[in-house]
Amino acid sequence: MEPIVAKAINLKSAAGMKAKLLTAKIKLANQKATTLFPSSSQELGGNKRGEAFVTVGGAGAISSVSIVAAGAVGGATNCIVGHPLDTLKVIAQSSPKANLSMSKISRTLWENHGIMGFYRGVTPPLFASCSIGSAFWLFSTAAKEWVCEPGQSKDQLRPSQVILASQLTAPIYSCFVCPVEVIKCRMQADPTISNPAKCVMKIVKKEGVGQLWAGLMPTYLRRATGLPFFFVAHDLVKKETGSTLLGGFVGGTLYWAVSYPLDVIKTRMHSSTKGQIATAKQLLRESGFKGLYRGLTPALMRAGPSNGVYFLMYEKALDVFSGRRF
Repeated sequence: MEPIVAKAINLKSAAGMKAKLLTAKIKLANQKATTLFPSSSQELGGNKRGEAFVTVGGAGAISSVSIVAAGAVGGATNCIVGHPLDTLKVIAQSSPKANLSMSKISRTLWENHGIMGFYRGVTPPLFASCSIGSAFWLFSTAAKEWVCEPGQSKDQLRPSQVILASQLTAPIYSCFVCPVEVIKCRMQADPTISNPAKCVMKIVKKEGVGQLWAGLMPTYLRRATGLPFFFVAHDLVKKETGSTLLGGFVGGTLYWAVSYPLDVIKTRMHSSTKGQIATAKQLLRESGFKGLYRGLTPALMRAGPSNGVYFLMYEKALDVFSGRRF
């Protein structure tokens, strides 16, 4: 019996050593992952200028892996919550009929396609929202780190710095999101397109690869215009109320309100082969100035709730993935 007991003890000891080695490897990997996004609690000093700071995130070391995973969760949630109203918005923007009401669009969708009509084209944005959300938060977090002054944490950025970080985020994010929005808009506006692959093949075959980036300029301008409102409003409201949900609601609503005309032009360009100026002229000729705000009601109805949930789910997921909450 003694050799058996000794062997069992040796096996247990070996297993313990392997577990310790695995733990050490995980810690080392996490340390490497956090080099891009250092701990926001590693502050060297306070605000030397004496200006008011805006809180933009929680303290503690957060790895880029955690940001990517949390961004995917937030993006998917945003898509699921907001897609039905987004479908109404896209149909209203794409239609040449100026008097097409939201109730009429909703009734037609329900009668012809049922509940799934409101989720038409949801497949590409649902999967893409995960990668878009990951990229968005990765880029914006990096941008906030870049604009930090010596001795300043990214948790203490002033509104002017948040605006600068937003402008750094907009170009990269726009290039990433534009093809996805082209596919989504085409599928929402044309029920005969059954899946994203066929949509891409149809666009490339008839219009060329470059058409996947149709509307890139208004896509960028929309982000450059709206993202400062998106972040600054969220941060200020959260600072005053302590509510991420309310901050995201206000930030998302302002984002869409100020950038909506550019979104209308962008959507029209996604669905056609005309340029930005030609699209804007045609829109004004068909519907006048009010055409630039066609579909605004469902857009704002969607913007508040979906972006409130977007911020909330991102931060909750970030807490879990970074080990701050289980």
